[in-house]
Amino acid sequence: MIFDLTCNGQKFPINIDRTVCLHWQTDFNVTGFSVCIKKGKETVFEEFVSSSVCFYEYNGALFPLTTYQCRITCFGEGVEESAEISFRTALTDGFPKKCKWIGAASTPIDKQNFNGNPATYLWKEFVVEKVQTTYVHLAGLGLFVLEVNGKKVSNDVLNCPFTDYEESVLYANYDITEYLKVGNNEIKVILGDGWFNQTATDEWDFYKASWRDNAKAIIYVEGGVCSCSDESWLCSINGRIYASSIRLGERVDFSKNEYALAKGATLKEAPRGALKSMEEFPIQEMESVDYQQVKVFDTCVQFDFETSITGYVRFVLPHNGEMKIRYGDRLGEDGKIDNASNAQYVYGGEYQTDFVVNGKGKIYSPCFTYHAFRYVEIEGLTEIPLKEQLKAVFIRSSFPKIGEFSCDNERLNTLYKLSMRSLECNYTGFPTDCPHREKNGWTGDMQLSASVFVKNYALAPNLYKWLEDICEAQAEDGKIPCIVPTSTWGYTWGNGPAWDYALFVLPYELYMQKGDTHAIRLVYDTCERYLQFLKTQETEGLVELGLGDWNYPKKVEFDICPLKLISSSYYYSMVKLFSVFAGVLGEREKQAVYQRKSEEIRKTIRAEFLQDGGKALKGMTALAAVLYFDIAEKEEKEEIFSRLVALVEEERYRALFGILGAKYVHNVLCEMGRTDVFIKMMECNEYPSFGVWLTRGATTLWEDFEGTNSRNHHMFADIASVMQTHLLGVKSDQENGRFCLKIEPYLGGFDYIKGSVATVNGKVVAEYKKVDGGFEVRLEIPYGVDAVFVYNGKRRCFCKTSPINGTKKILYCIKCGS
Repeated sequence: MIFDLTCNGQKFPINIDRTVCLHWQTDFNVTGFSVCIKKGKETVFEEFVSSSVCFYEYNGALFPLTTYQCRITCFGEGVEESAEISFRTALTDGFPKKCKWIGAASTPIDKQNFNGNPATYLWKEFVVEKVQTTYVHLAGLGLFVLEVNGKKVSNDVLNCPFTDYEESVLYANYDITEYLKVGNNEIKVILGDGWFNQTATDEWDFYKASWRDNAKAIIYVEGGVCSCSDESWLCSINGRIYASSIRLGERVDFSKNEYALAKGATLKEAPRGALKSMEEFPIQEMESVDYQQVKVFDTCVQFDFETSITGYVRFVLPHNGEMKIRYGDRLGEDGKIDNASNAQYVYGGEYQTDFVVNGKGKIYSPCFTYHAFRYVEIEGLTEIPLKEQLKAVFIRSSFPKIGEFSCDNERLNTLYKLSMRSLECNYTGFPTDCPHREKNGWTGDMQLSASVFVKNYALAPNLYKWLEDICEAQAEDGKIPCIVPTSTWGYTWGNGPAWDYALFVLPYELYMQKGDTHAIRLVYDTCERYLQFLKTQETEGLVELGLGDWNYPKKVEFDICPLKLISSSYYYSMVKLFSVFAGVLGEREKQAVYQRKSEEIRKTIRAEFLQDGGKALKGMTALAAVLYFDIAEKEEKEEIFSRLVALVEEERYRALFGILGAKYVHNVLCEMGRTDVFIKMMECNEYPSFGVWLTRGATTLWEDFEGTNSRNHHMFADIASVMQTHLLGVKSDQENGRFCLKIEPYLGGFDYIKGSVATVNGKVVAEYKKVDGGFEVRLEIPYGVDAVFVYNGKRRCFCKTSPINGTKKILYCIKCGS
């Protein structure tokens, strides 16, 4: 049986533009498969692939607004099974020429409101004689809400996600059939500033962006109804949203009525970026949270939701007076929200604050901003709202969660949960470093979290989009900025190999964990241009660029890893990975060239830092780096590792490293057989440690060990990947050109461990439960993947195998070996 067949992660996508990636699972071992794509009765493509990997990327031509049927037929020993999926293309040839960009009369950029501009309301009435399948294709800059007959279309929020609008502008695609009725109908689009017209003065110069302009939209309604945006649409900027700022907040007056002062829409100049269909999972409301505690102050009421989230409140407004809603994730000495640290790079305005008036009985939540918070303070309340009247709404990009981890060590469980929450809080259309202070797509944070993201979430379409953003951000000389998207900031500070590594490691993780080659094709040329840039930065074969082991503890002295060792090690790894990419794409000659180049870089690093066998290396990061990047030779590793372990133990398991060293040290300890030391580091409560955060009430991971900066960061989240890889023991690899799994758990001191990890052809589910004299092992392994179970260094065969939902289900007793 073939099941879970998806196209770009969906069962029936209607937004296909430039990507057709098919994934599926089977309940038998696949030796090969065929792909047949039809347009109606016409076969437009057929191919047979000799592979056990249940992934296929179609790169052929596609007609616009066309439904295709795709049939996958898989072959195994004596087995042949088929499954079908349909997908619909978007505007692959662009919007019809009669569709125009429209908006309100322009306000000069230098005259616009620091706190954001009034929302632009666009609408048109039309008659439906018979309800038929109808689609809307819509690009709304900066952000839009689509309504049909007074109802919001879809659960999406903050559409469309941020891009460099000089390069790309995303449009969304909706089936609006269910919203239509026979007779008179109305379609409405509400536009907010978003990132496109970010007016607040900020550290990263988005307020100076060359793309900045007044809100505007292009709309195409096709199918049962056909309509294009033009001057016949009505327009107003006098509706209830009278200001919105992605960095500050939103201001709403429910007494305003956009219909009262409507005018004809104004034709607008098209943005310079190319229009592209939004193929990623949209941002949606994922969860609502009740407040747990209430404090009443003289000027406000404070609500504690006891967890940090990204989003806003949904509030049934109790009266018509003005209310001020302030969000934050930490308190000052006076017990009130203290946003001083988070607001330090936005110069002016009321940070993370919404205003609402004249809305008695209305249900309020902002449309064009989001916040990060644990606490909410509301001024203007006359009574405490019931929990059903005030909820926190958690939003994020809506990709499915796959991975899990739990065990009988509550500290590890807590750190895993905080890692997941931090990852989710920081993916709202693109990956951010923090969801309040910066909201920036820092490449360094994402490269550190690449493995944990891919193991735990089915987010490939979202990563494709962000990798496209990186490719578009590449400068002519090959340089990459440290934040993506960016206007101009980040090309001369903050970037460098350790941060730019995201361009290489994300495609590699998708390939190794999922068998997905699309991202490699997407970045291939960009990667090579980047390596050519790094070659120009070499000094005697090494590079010394970037920030180094960032955010190390500031209140303790220890040896900092040399920047040259870090930068050159990433350079070496990039070249190695590009050699892998060339091999995947069949460019054998180029593969060999870059393999030789990587060996040269490794030899040069050794000559600089390991000429004495590593005796001069000092500090946890440096010792772990030469092991993590495989710079040390076999005969040197044991001595260097013993020094690392001794140093960690001598320092009482404290975290004497920054964000880069954290990844090296934790992984190396486990890979080289001292998982027990990693666990002790996780259990440490002495500064600097993760335990200090927990003792101070952290519900997400923090940016630094002092807690002075962001308290919702994911750059330490790789600890969750370490738990899944080395405690749960799920390790992806390749042998003889085939994907394989090694299941090698660490069971010392545990009564149980269980979890799941996304892998090629599906996910692995593992559970280990202590029984008399040993452990009972339960595994579910996807078909088509070679796997072996290893315990105490011994490779053991699986037994009692039967097909369950497309997986091989194994029950194994370590005690008796049966």
